[in-house]
Amino acid sequence: MKKITCFHGHIIKKGLVSQTKLLVMLLFISSLSFAQVPADAVAKYTFNGGSLINVADPGNGDLSGAAPTLRPDRFGGTDNAIRANAVTRNGYTFTGYNDEISISFWIAGSAPTGTAQEIFDIRESNGSGDGISMTTTTSNTLVANFINGNTSHQSSQSNFLSVFDGGWHHIVFTTKRDATGIAFDNSIYIDGTLHTTLSTGIDSNINQPFLNNNATFRVSPNDYYGNIDDIEIFNRTLTATEVQDIYAHIPVADIFYVDASATGNNDGTSWADAFTDLHSALAISDLSDQVWIAKGTYKPHASDRNESFVVNTNLYGGFAGTEVTLSERDMSLIHTTNETILSGDLLGDDSAAVDFNDPSRDDNSTHVVEITTNNLTVDGVTIRDGNADATTGDDRFGGGLFKAVAIANFTIKNSVIKNNVAFTGAGLNLTTTASESNMIVDACIIENNLANAAAGIDYHRSGSVATMNITVTNTLFKSNITDNDAVKNRNGVGAAALRLRAYFTSVTLNADVVNNTFVNNISAGSGGGDYPVVDISRNNGEWGTITVANNIFWANTDNLATLAKAIGRTATNSTRFGNTSASRIVKNNTDEDGLSLITGTTATDTTDPNLDVDFKLTAGSTSIDTGDNGLIPAGITTDLLFNPRIFNTTVDRGAYEYDPALGVNDLIISENGIKLYPNPTSSILNIEMTQNLKHVSIYSILGAEVLSTQDKTIDVSGLSNGVFLIKIEDENGNVSTKRFVKK
Repeated sequence: MKKITCFHGHIIKKGLVSQTKLLVMLLFISSLSFAQVPADAVAKYTFNGGSLINVADPGNGDLSGAAPTLRPDRFGGTDNAIRANAVTRNGYTFTGYNDEISISFWIAGSAPTGTAQEIFDIRESNGSGDGISMTTTTSNTLVANFINGNTSHQSSQSNFLSVFDGGWHHIVFTTKRDATGIAFDNSIYIDGTLHTTLSTGIDSNINQPFLNNNATFRVSPNDYYGNIDDIEIFNRTLTATEVQDIYAHIPVADIFYVDASATGNNDGTSWADAFTDLHSALAISDLSDQVWIAKGTYKPHASDRNESFVVNTNLYGGFAGTEVTLSERDMSLIHTTNETILSGDLLGDDSAAVDFNDPSRDDNSTHVVEITTNNLTVDGVTIRDGNADATTGDDRFGGGLFKAVAIANFTIKNSVIKNNVAFTGAGLNLTTTASESNMIVDACIIENNLANAAAGIDYHRSGSVATMNITVTNTLFKSNITDNDAVKNRNGVGAAALRLRAYFTSVTLNADVVNNTFVNNISAGSGGGDYPVVDISRNNGEWGTITVANNIFWANTDNLATLAKAIGRTATNSTRFGNTSASRIVKNNTDEDGLSLITGTTATDTTDPNLDVDFKLTAGSTSIDTGDNGLIPAGITTDLLFNPRIFNTTVDRGAYEYDPALGVNDLIISENGIKLYPNPTSSILNIEMTQNLKHVSIYSILGAEVLSTQDKTIDVSGLSNGVFLIKIEDENGNVSTKRFVKK
């Protein structure tokens, strides 16, 4: 429930009202604060950021049509209302008989000087048969129409200057049977008040069922050009009190708390009384709010894999459950002790390996998270175990996070996206139909996602004539895989980590891919192309401003299990991002293959960056202090661990800035003369060191621990052939990480 704050102390001090008037004012505000705004709309269109999604039931009754022209809403919120511009948009469809309906909406503008403009209608058979509508005509006239039994019941109010004054005004149209159960007693409310003239003329004495043939709601069915916002449709009659509540409702930012272990009132007002179910918080929040989620695991449903966490507000995780401000969140613990997990593994039975058509994932959510509102931020959560396994439609995309295509602007930060499966965009599907879109991915870990293409992130414009903008920074892409799906007859094409495509005509791609680490990704399959780690390509689109800088590409493989191209194309009929220019910068990157498919790169290093088992830099790495500060996008001040992005004057390469404390330990053990031999080895690996050994762990190139010992002579004959990492700790706690080859 929203709250309204009134600074009555200030009013008293300034002497603006008498104490009696103040008491009346406070009583009125109190009544607004506790008003129960109806929450059972079958369709709701907020238009925040231009979204056409039915936020009451996303995917059912979303408005049709291209991205709209945006306008400020009545509260001054930028781009949170739309101009209708005579574009007809079909939305929610009623089924069966519907004697009672209500539609609430806000309009702003002037009346037409020529042809009548129909604001909305709900009509059977797309404009014929029973229904209701509202139209504006000349002489500042508003016309309401109720049609039943093919008979029109119409009323109008001319010279309605109080509505057509350019400001925002609230209109509600309700229908219902009267007390006899035969006639209809319908109502029109303007700005919270019943309008007698408009209401009287639309009553009907015809005793016939109403709306019994799939009536569809339409915005601007006939050339309405004005502004419109906050449409709500109900399959019942709103009361006069409810209409007043909607009209008087003023959204004020709230924080709603979610904690699976809370034992209080379960109303989301505090950590003690937090909601235990994330859905409860999402149901009553909107773009102006925040939802804070404490550590724990949250699943969209117990058994229905078609249920998702439908997010229409700013979402923050990683809380211990005691914080008062967002800044109190301990960023060092958000992925460990205080991890907030949004999991699609409904039965908790997933096998360890992520695979297509795995029976243990048949129960998994198709999309764990769905984004249905523009300009949202998701921060500090782990999104995992989604399985978008459909063969057609949107349920092929975004097993972890699926962004509705109409959404133009989205940010995700400080989050882990892992173990998701899809056709494309298994981790994050950011495809859009917006004419201009802006995506930000910062300080995330994208790991172990599986798809036929673009397992980690997929971003392209589905349609022509658009501008795409994306920034990917401080992010670790590890162990993502593309491959063939034999059961669905779909071939893998690569871009295991990231795909950015300007595919259609007149689509311009602008991208910053800066300070990321791409390691152990596998771009397998047999679908053609370069099988790259990252696809930056175009077909009929165009390059805009593209910067690829300060990144590390290491130990990534292609469809032949050989070294993968860092950047290429996934389809042979696409044009690679193959050369640099003043607006296309590829600078200060580390890649084993030297970014061989791109000409004109600057300061590309092929030297081993000496990463530890967590893919952080170690002492002596050539990636330390060799980035380019000038290419860091504006606003980026910290790295993946929330440490300062620049240490020792010059930024490092990769997602992590070098930790000098760790560097000291590495240096000490190196000075003590650590040596591995023979390397490569087929059976025995020996450690030679001057300090006493405390512990040894051996990891696969995918990061899984495969052997642990306290001996300096290690039998590795049981390991498969390949490259392994060995982490050596001495008696003083100094740690060194090295590689060896088992042959």
